[in-house]
Amino acid sequence: MQRFGIVWILSCLSLIFSVQISFGQVAETLVLNEPVSGTLAPESSVLYTFAIPVTQDVTVTYESDKFIMSGHTVTTTTPDDSIVESQPAMGGAGSDSPSTGFFIIPAYQLSAESTDTLDDVERQIELMIVRPLDTPADYTVTVQTVDPIPLTTDTPQIITPTEDDETPFQLFVIESPYETPFVVQMQEFGKNQIPHMVDYIPPLLRPYDTVPYSETPLIYANFFSVDRWGNEPDNREVTAYYAGGNSFRLKVDTPNPYTISFQPLAYNDLSENQPHTIVVSGDVPLQMFRLNVGNRQSVTVNARIISGTGAEIILYAVDDVRGWEAVRVGNGVSSTGSTLPQEDSITVPITMTGQVELSVMLNSLFTGNQAVVELDWNAN
Repeated sequence: MQRFGIVWILSCLSLIFSVQISFGQVAETLVLNEPVSGTLAPESSVLYTFAIPVTQDVTVTYESDKFIMSGHTVTTTTPDDSIVESQPAMGGAGSDSPSTGFFIIPAYQLSAESTDTLDDVERQIELMIVRPLDTPADYTVTVQTVDPIPLTTDTPQIITPTEDDETPFQLFVIESPYETPFVVQMQEFGKNQIPHMVDYIPPLLRPYDTVPYSETPLIYANFFSVDRWGNEPDNREVTAYYAGGNSFRLKVDTPNPYTISFQPLAYNDLSENQPHTIVVSGDVPLQMFRLNVGNRQSVTVNARIISGTGAEIILYAVDDVRGWEAVRVGNGVSSTGSTLPQEDSITVPITMTGQVELSVMLNSLFTGNQAVVELDWNAN
């Protein structure tokens, strides 16, 4: 097993290098919105090329009976310039099991300084599918153009998927300031259906920084949050991506009717050495706070569940992605059979800027729709 892992890693490193230099091979023209299937010979690749409309998103979905990888380049041509951007081949590692992949190429946007119009812009894609191992693999790839559904703070939208839809998923666009946290909730119709949630907390205010800011649209929307449920082969999910600028994408995979809503979040202040009662619920599942810690060494937050089911509390040192701690408090037994303490505390060191954030989130492992938490904090 150890030897296989080493061989696998070396194969993938060699593959990434070969993909970066092999985009010069002869490309096959791919027709948008029509699946194409084929067989990849051992340690080989196939290259497809196609033009895309600049005003639409493009989604790429591929699947294979064995492990494959994909990479792509986007060439954007304007009257004054031609820009080539590349996304290296990517894929999982560790086994030769069937592969599935999905990514979004967001629609093009002109910069505020540009004097061009969208009619002046052309975009060409080269998509490479790669088989890195020494046996053949069968694959299918589908490239689709999509007009995302705007998701705003208006009343929740009701979505009813049908078999006649152009895609087996729904793609939404959220236009929201990059520095503003938000939460999206969706809930399928039916008895005993619970809400599902994805959240966006600006980078360096979360345990990992996956969404660095970009002034221009990305050629590969960055994933940052997902909520999955259901059982194989009927898994369903809500997945969130950052598309560049102040633009986000949300992909919903379910065959069932559902409601979906978007809610931007404001930061609130919490005074030191005083108890604060925080309520998180199905209507407001996440709250964000700033702590005025000043020039001190560390900060401690004490949390107690007062009523309801469960909540998750995360404490962040803003300018250090490693400086975070999380704790869950709750009553009863979760959907996974686990129990939570009714009270707990967390401590993080204060870094140079002295900026500390705190989030309180309804714990999705519990089916209840509200939690009341008492918090207090102090810095030393």
